[in-house]
Amino acid sequence: MWELRSIAFSRAVFAEFLATLLFVFFGLGSALNWPQALPSVLQIAMAFGLGIGTLVQALGHISGAHINPAVTVACLVGCHVSFLRATFYVAAQLLGAVAGAALLHEITPADIRGDLAVNALSNSTTAGQAVTVELFLTLQLVLCIFASTDERRGENPGTPALSIGFSVALGHLLGVGHGHRFQPPWRNRHTDHSRDRHRDPKRDTYTELSRGTDTPEIHYTGCSMNPARSLAPAVVTGKFDDHWVFWIGPLVGAILGSLLYNYVLFPPAKSLSERLAVLKGLEPDTDWEEREVRRRQSVELHSPQSLPRGTKA
Repeated sequence: MWELRSIAFSRAVFAEFLATLLFVFFGLGSALNWPQALPSVLQIAMAFGLGIGTLVQALGHISGAHINPAVTVACLVGCHVSFLRATFYVAAQLLGAVAGAALLHEITPADIRGDLAVNALSNSTTAGQAVTVELFLTLQLVLCIFASTDERRGENPGTPALSIGFSVALGHLLGVGHGHRFQPPWRNRHTDHSRDRHRDPKRDTYTELSRGTDTPEIHYTGCSMNPARSLAPAVVTGKFDDHWVFWIGPLVGAILGSLLYNYVLFPPAKSLSERLAVLKGLEPDTDWEEREVRRRQSVELHSPQSLPRGTKA
């Protein structure tokens, strides 16, 4: 429980709260349907990707910038964080995400905010298909995170923030596409649309929007990869349809990605006792290789072979 007495731990938890708040605020904000500037696929993908990259660069040295419960679970499975740290991180991420979505909801006009880009199944996508899509989207993200931040790599892996941002953008390029007939939230069968007939469509984009136009459409799930990102708009808008999909898919994908990287593709040189020590939070996260070198030096120093000739152990 040394972490609870650490100022650095408190700062790390707050950093996760702040990072997730900002990520959700900017990410969901990029997907709002403004009449004069409808969001494009590239805009949404770049906003989420740049958001993650910026926050990893800004706060990664404080908390690791998980900004995602699935990433935290992946780190837990890989024995990179303790159970206690993972619990506090996930709680901070969920609270930060809801705070970010609530803030965006309050500062956005009622006729624009809509459903705050809540994740949902589209185009007759089944729950099983959606889970599979989210699984693979999160799998590639987790593999990228572990590979780009692995200090054991001899070559220069580049900038982790940039690599992780590209990975997030990649997922959104798959999950979002064109072709949806957007129906704005203020337009329904009880609305009087007579004013639309008196407007010049060449000068007023509102008329074109109310009649339906091509805007980004969710092909599968809207690309969650992050349970906190999915929970936030669902809590604010009260829309929880098929919400479990956006927990099961990312979490399973994150766990598989962690198992593949940390136990199959590039397992670290940690003993079982060292892994358990990290999970239990018995000691700070230290350089395990340096500790192993010191341990070997200590063994060699006290071994019989190191004693001078003519002496007895």
